[in-house]
Amino acid sequence: PYTTLFRSARIQDLAYPGEKPVFDCSAVKPPGRRITAFYVKGAYLTLKGITVTGVQVTITTHTQSECFRNEGSNNIYEGLTMHDNKANGFYLTRGGNNLILNCDAYNNWDDVSENMKGGNVDGFGCHPNKQGLGYTGNVFRGCRAWFNSDDGFDCINAFEAITYENCWAFYNGYSSAMASLGDGNGFKGGGYGVTDTINIPAVIPRNTYQFCLAVNNKSSGFYANHHWGGSNWYNNTAYKNAVNFNMLNRSEDHTMDVPGYGHVLKNNLGYKARGQEVSNLDTTKCTLNNNYFQLTALTINDADFASLDISLLT
Repeated sequence: PYTTLFRSARIQDLAYPGEKPVFDCSAVKPPGRRITAFYVKGAYLTLKGITVTGVQVTITTHTQSECFRNEGSNNIYEGLTMHDNKANGFYLTRGGNNLILNCDAYNNWDDVSENMKGGNVDGFGCHPNKQGLGYTGNVFRGCRAWFNSDDGFDCINAFEAITYENCWAFYNGYSSAMASLGDGNGFKGGGYGVTDTINIPAVIPRNTYQFCLAVNNKSSGFYANHHWGGSNWYNNTAYKNAVNFNMLNRSEDHTMDVPGYGHVLKNNLGYKARGQEVSNLDTTKCTLNNNYFQLTALTINDADFASLDISLLT
């Protein structure tokens, strides 16, 4: 009832000024159960300044746990820290107009289930699972993801468009000891898998990635991930990823992977990819403006940057 009657007065769970409340879930180990530290179904809530660590996994087959799981709308998650868990940092399957602001997810690795590589543990997962229910308007702003065993940011099953802005992803797909683990993309787009057309939205959303930074991720810095129809990529920077920008799409008849089409790429910068700077891009079927790979007359070197000190990212 409060979501209808008191929308102007948010319910807030805030860290006391100068303090950092820590929820250590390392002793919470119910056998055969998924574990979620904060399961949020309400609306118009603010959670700020909370740290979650030690969230466990007890199932050895395909599974996942979560630090924060959102299924409500108009919520704000600000200044949260999710570290050293066997769980996803933040995970959304329902709800719209949620803002995830200045949150950090790092050192998260499920070394229990499946092959113990943590291939289902992302820093931030956003997968609104229905269309037409108001699950639009979810925004990630100023968030950082590093040393997560799978991907930094993932929206593979998003039925509505997601916006990422001023977010950073680095060293994903590795442990903090640089062991190779899961997929390791910085920003993984939609795509809905590659085998059938049963579970895809009627209208494919266009995700937006702007002013984001991807550094030294195991696989791609920015990855379209078999998405249909393309997405928007503005003013992003990729440095030392295996592939800096991988724009792979799925064919319109859903039968095969094809070079990316329908993308809008403007003012994107890449530098020193370990493999390819840009891959799987059909330049004749995309809108391209002022991207580094178009400026063939320019030569970029280290001196052109204010700093390339990766340690500053943390």
